[in-house]
Amino acid sequence: MEVFLRRAERPFKERIGEEKTSSAFNAIKKATNEIPAKFRRVIGSEIPKFLFTFSQDIGGLSPELIEGILSYVLIFAESLKDLSNKDRTQVNQLLMKRSNSEVRTLSDLLKLFVESAKVGKTMKNQGSFENILSLLFGDEADVSQHSDVELFIKRAEKNFSSKIGDKKTYKFSEGILNTLTEVDDNIKEHLSSEIPKFVFKFSQNLNKLSVETIERKLSDILLFNKALSNLNGKTKDQLNQQIIKRSKNKLFTIMDLFKAFLEAEKENNQIKQCDNLEDILVYLLGYEEKRIQFTDVEAFLKRAEKKYALIVGQDMIQMLMEELLDAIENIPELHREYLGSDLAKFLFTYSETASYHEPEKVELVFNGAILFANSLIELGDLNKAEINQFIIKRSKSKVRSLFDLYKAFLVKIEIRMPLSPDPNFDEILIHTLGRYDGPKEIERGGLIHDLLADFHEEIPLAKEHANWGKALSEIIPRFLDILPNPEGDRILDFLWENKFPEDQIQEKYREKLAGIPREKEKTFTFRLFNLLTNQILLDETKDKALTGALAFKILGTLFIEIYGGRNAQIRGIRLNQLLKDRKIANPEKKQNLDEHINHILEEDLKSIQQRTMTINTIVPILSKKGFFIKTYDIVTKDFPELIVKIISYREEERLKDIGTEYKKSGFTGELIPLVNGFLQKLDYAHRFYKKYFEEMYSISFDAQRNMLSLREFFKFLVELRENMDTIEFFEYKVANTEHAIYILILKFLYIPLIDVFDTTRIILDQQEYQKKIIKLDKYLSNQKLEQLKLEIIETEKKIKEYEEFKDFDASQKITNYTKFLNRDKNEIKFYDIMFKLLNDSAKISEKLKSRLEFSMELLKFSKSLKKIHSSLPAALSENLGIFGDFSQKIDEIVEKLKEKSSSGILSPFEFREKNDAAEKSKKFLLELISNEDFISHVENLIKMPEGTIIEA
Repeated sequence: MEVFLRRAERPFKERIGEEKTSSAFNAIKKATNEIPAKFRRVIGSEIPKFLFTFSQDIGGLSPELIEGILSYVLIFAESLKDLSNKDRTQVNQLLMKRSNSEVRTLSDLLKLFVESAKVGKTMKNQGSFENILSLLFGDEADVSQHSDVELFIKRAEKNFSSKIGDKKTYKFSEGILNTLTEVDDNIKEHLSSEIPKFVFKFSQNLNKLSVETIERKLSDILLFNKALSNLNGKTKDQLNQQIIKRSKNKLFTIMDLFKAFLEAEKENNQIKQCDNLEDILVYLLGYEEKRIQFTDVEAFLKRAEKKYALIVGQDMIQMLMEELLDAIENIPELHREYLGSDLAKFLFTYSETASYHEPEKVELVFNGAILFANSLIELGDLNKAEINQFIIKRSKSKVRSLFDLYKAFLVKIEIRMPLSPDPNFDEILIHTLGRYDGPKEIERGGLIHDLLADFHEEIPLAKEHANWGKALSEIIPRFLDILPNPEGDRILDFLWENKFPEDQIQEKYREKLAGIPREKEKTFTFRLFNLLTNQILLDETKDKALTGALAFKILGTLFIEIYGGRNAQIRGIRLNQLLKDRKIANPEKKQNLDEHINHILEEDLKSIQQRTMTINTIVPILSKKGFFIKTYDIVTKDFPELIVKIISYREEERLKDIGTEYKKSGFTGELIPLVNGFLQKLDYAHRFYKKYFEEMYSISFDAQRNMLSLREFFKFLVELRENMDTIEFFEYKVANTEHAIYILILKFLYIPLIDVFDTTRIILDQQEYQKKIIKLDKYLSNQKLEQLKLEIIETEKKIKEYEEFKDFDASQKITNYTKFLNRDKNEIKFYDIMFKLLNDSAKISEKLKSRLEFSMELLKFSKSLKKIHSSLPAALSENLGIFGDFSQKIDEIVEKLKEKSSSGILSPFEFREKNDAAEKSKKFLLELISNEDFISHVENLIKMPEGTIIEA
């Protein structure tokens, strides 16, 4: 969402100004975030996309019209809060009904609403969702809110009522709804969608049916729903497979079974018991036959047993035969009979010449058969013709059947056994036929994409599938173009063989690398890539090369699996046949075929989405290691939001290799104690201000002017304290590359304040530890100081008089006056301290304000540099000595950005923005250079003594 909004902003700013654009976009963004969650994922991304698309063509529109359209987009986004009690299905149905099927989604409504603004339609009432509908389609009574299930049942009730009466209709309607809620969770969603549709369709053709027939059919629907309340954990696919097997390919889905059940009941052959699915299957298809399994297999093996026993021993051959029979028994039924027989005949024929071979060779033949048979367990959803077609395509017509594949597998295992001790069918294929060169095949067009290119309107899921497929087919090859490197392949091979020099691996990763299992290549690959989240090799260049090579291997495999893998090819084969059948099918048969096509598309889409999550974990690691592809053209396309998000790198990541020489890692560590030290000193000023100004109720006339001067100075320091942080300084954000500038500024501001801080600390210590409260209205008064001095002179005279007195003992008087004298003399030092503070503050006040203004300007310039590239503020701190020629550094960075733009990593639009920012910064630089005071401050900044605030 953010990507499209940012890209849309500039054209709007050029037409209606920055302030109005920012205000409108912030309001739209806020309203979009408040859309109910169930709609936000879809329409929340559509609104920014719409604004981006609209922004590309606003040159001919007036500013007033543009502002009006933005306000309509805001009204639309805010109106969606009214939908919190509706679901997406209800809203879509409401839109279709109110618009007579012209508008089907919220996205369509948004476009139509904005079009109404262009032609001058205005909202009479406040912008609620209902008012938008009324504006576009006219007033209409509220549509009653029903779920998808209830909607079809309620629409059917009227038709049934005219035939069987309201009471019975209500009874059956409630019964169907209640029984659907009790259906097994694995198929509840499917049946809750299909059966209500069937009931509604049935209700439209009641004219020729008797009341008894209608009631019996509705009762049968209730029976069928109740029977499916518990499927013992079977999924919809497993259930369909069971139906296909039991019906011997006459029925294919649970809905086929449902319709067959109703037809059977119509023939007055009513079911006697219907407690579960098995009762329905028995009622329709009879009891499942107990097949006599592989009798000929055992017969052939038994005839060869004696010959094999002479070669490998009786115990060994019995064990091998038992394992082989178990493996054949686990082969899916579609392939078990013919392949089991072929394997047994082959082993019988082989036994005729087995005596010419070593025992190890005989055992290898049996073990090969066992491995091959065990690998076929996952082929239960493919018939013989489909698997043979796939093998022919996969082998480029060199192998034509499963049995031929077994013989080719035997040849390969004589040379080398598979890496896995229990290989699956895909690993058997790779070991026997080699890796499939899928990408070359894809260059001529993805099979499923080609087949369904003309069916996006008729088969809704085809469009979504195409979006995902096209997105990955465009993105993955871009990575495959930049990732390969021989050095990385060499390192990967050494790591696989555990021969890579240990002294070139980071010490903390040596044990982890050695401990990765090497039995399965896939496990090794992903475990190693997880480690590569960090740098595991001492040499950063080699570590990057290894990451690239490993990512190429993973992404290449994913690319092949998605577009040319076994499952993808088989789905393509099936779709091809279904689409041929669809051309000559009647409407009812075409609907069934479309269900099968949708099911295949769901499987393929799910597979693509699962692999997308793998890509989601790979891309951040690649970007961390410096691998980037061109993305600015992709984010503008109508690709799935997740995929766009995956490859939408932050600008800092794409350009982080520019200006690395200016970035130093130690700044954050230096900045935090520096700021804390300065804040600690400023805390004296804060406490002093709070005690002597905020808590004072009256000020003596004589001290007012001095106090106001001191108050103004300390208020300045308090504001400085409140605006100082390691993150932000006044309105300026302190990013990592600005820390060096910020550190210089803090020292520049601190140095003039050293004497003030020392004096302030003395005053506060006097108050805290000696319980001596120094009042400003007293110690800032010259009159009171003069009065005190006169009192001291008078006291000294008194003491002298009493010392010369002869008539009586005056020692007590002398003692008392001496105490008074000492107290008054002690008071003098407080006057000295306070007037020193006053004088020091007056002396540095203007200097400090001037330095702060300079600091603000310097940070403002630094902030403008950051719009070009994040490394330039750091470059500024290192090049203050050549401040007047800093435009050369800006030009150097711009030239590197131009190279990034040429390579596609930076879009032309982004480069234009940065180039414009560079021109503004250079213009600002000229203004600063022409300011003599500013240059003087720069020179003083450079000459500052070494040391930190903490040391001071």
